[in-house]
Amino acid sequence: MAKPCFVHQPCGVGDIIYIQKIIELFRAKGHEVVVPVRPDLRWMQQHLGRPGVSYVDMTAPFAKRDLFAQLVRRSENVTPNQALRGAWKTDQLIFLPLGPCYRWCGEPNVMLSKYWLLDQDGSDWADYVHFSRNREREQQLLQLLDVENSGAFCLVNGHGSTKKLNLSVAGVRNIQLRLIEGFTLFDWAAVVERASAIVTIDTSLVLLVEVLRPRIPLVVISRCDPPEFQIRPIVRLPWRFMPKADGKLVVDHDAE
Repeated sequence: MAKPCFVHQPCGVGDIIYIQKIIELFRAKGHEVVVPVRPDLRWMQQHLGRPGVSYVDMTAPFAKRDLFAQLVRRSENVTPNQALRGAWKTDQLIFLPLGPCYRWCGEPNVMLSKYWLLDQDGSDWADYVHFSRNREREQQLLQLLDVENSGAFCLVNGHGSTKKLNLSVAGVRNIQLRLIEGFTLFDWAAVVERASAIVTIDTSLVLLVEVLRPRIPLVVISRCDPPEFQIRPIVRLPWRFMPKADGKLVVDHDAE
């Protein structure tokens, strides 16, 4: 029997979406893949959990938790001259330190480092993201936002895990992505599909859009000062990259 594979990527949502190809590669080899996540991300199980892949609360009991915690501490204290490329293997499990590896591996880009560590090509990562959609909740969210029959709108997102920007787009109704109790990021999929344009900071929404592939104007705004875009090398859609926005943006909603 293949050893279980534990993935150290407790957050954020975008990172977990991005590593789905890695998870699938190990699942396809017969490993039971376990992804311990922050308690507030337990909902990932309902969208990305499947036979052979589970998302568990990292603060609750689960099999081999103590060994996993030891490896987490070790991975977060690795120095560049100690780093080894590849999965970490013990007699009980395989450990993938995808969260902290950018600190010490040979690829400084946070996103690219995850695939670099395992010597894998991550350019087609979006092709491996197959999430379960809750169509009932998606419909409820559309009704709550009143967007089904209200004409063109721009989906706007200034919220990220480490930054918040006040963004708005001139000349069109703005629907602001936000936390709404009872709904997950994936429940915004139908909103993404109905939007006439999307303007967002560089956060998990960009990854979800890459999976859904709408043919609409797409703008991503840096949340860093000076501006930088860690996600630029991993996207395939024609995003327009901009530094931090001041004032209102104008987006051509008829362009593809």
